[in-house]
Amino acid sequence: MEQANQDRIRQELVDHTRKVQRLYTQLLQSQLTQLNLYVGQPFILRAIKELDGPTQKEIAERVDVTTSTLSISLKRMERAGLILRTTDEMDQRQNHICLTSLGEETLQRCSQTLQQLHGFLVQDITEEEAQVILTVIKKIYCGLERYQQEFGGEEG
Repeated sequence: MEQANQDRIRQELVDHTRKVQRLYTQLLQSQLTQLNLYVGQPFILRAIKELDGPTQKEIAERVDVTTSTLSISLKRMERAGLILRTTDEMDQRQNHICLTSLGEETLQRCSQTLQQLHGFLVQDITEEEAQVILTVIKKIYCGLERYQQEFGGEEG
């Protein structure tokens, strides 16, 4: 492939990736706003449900954020009545986090919303195309990780 054509294709790939990411984020935020959630919170709710009474550290590890970043979201979620913190009886320094009934209901509604959005995202893609896209996305991610290792940048 000649260099000019290769450069054009790379730029088009970057441009369309950015457009997809931006539109997906806009649609996701719009839907989550109706559920009184912020973008990262569905992952936190799901982690709390799956881990069954986790500590803040366990949630942070699952959703790949720092405990201080997670703390802000947990405070918001607690004020919204989505989660409860309970002190560990064996270790008073530890808090366990669980979903309230409102948190459970919100997670269920959120899951339905995400399924609907993701259904539209891939409705015109065959299984074979999806496999090719997945392979390419994984290669792109690996390239970005290599760049991060070589030139630095935030983890996560």
